[in-house]
Amino acid sequence: VTPSVLDLAEAERPLSVVERLPGVVRVPAYARLINMSPGAQAYWTGQGLAIPVSGITFGSPDDLAPKKIGALLVTTLEYLRDARIEAQTALRNELVAAVAAAKDSAFVDVGNTGDATTPASITSTGETTGSTGGSLAQVDTDLSGIVNDLLDAGSNLLSAAWVMHPRTAVYLSQLRGTGGAPAHPGISVAGGTLLG
Repeated sequence: VTPSVLDLAEAERPLSVVERLPGVVRVPAYARLINMSPGAQAYWTGQGLAIPVSGITFGSPDDLAPKKIGALLVTTLEYLRDARIEAQTALRNELVAAVAAAKDSAFVDVGNTGDATTPASITSTGETTGSTGGSLAQVDTDLSGIVNDLLDAGSNLLSAAWVMHPRTAVYLSQLRGTGGAPAHPGISVAGGTLLG
């Protein structure tokens, strides 16, 4: 039996968390990457005076060794011979969902510090903030605290994004404020806006 091989990358991209984040730049596999430390600074100067020069440090990240993600599926020969588009679509959807789930789990799992085959998550060395509770006031205090932490760390919030479990998004969308109006009307399980 010849295995059916699919390139899942194009189908999986819209489903994964990383591809939906603002400002993500996709680069070709094995491309040499260069990072730049923030250092540009603007100065007020008088007429005819020299503008001071800012220093920027360039480097090459050494922790971006190529990693692979894939999915294999065993099925029957009869199913593979089924020429209906529904059969092919069902197999494709299963594989795409498996790749997206594995990619998202590795991307945000706090416990994933990475190894020889799996890249470390973006949260593996980050700070954590415990919830103070589930009431509207407590949730708003927690969310405001996280935003303030980002601002204190130097973020301008222009490319900041919330990544949360769908259950959390549903919970936030159900919170009600004064008079029963939704406290966070811009958020849903499909995404949206939270605190601007």
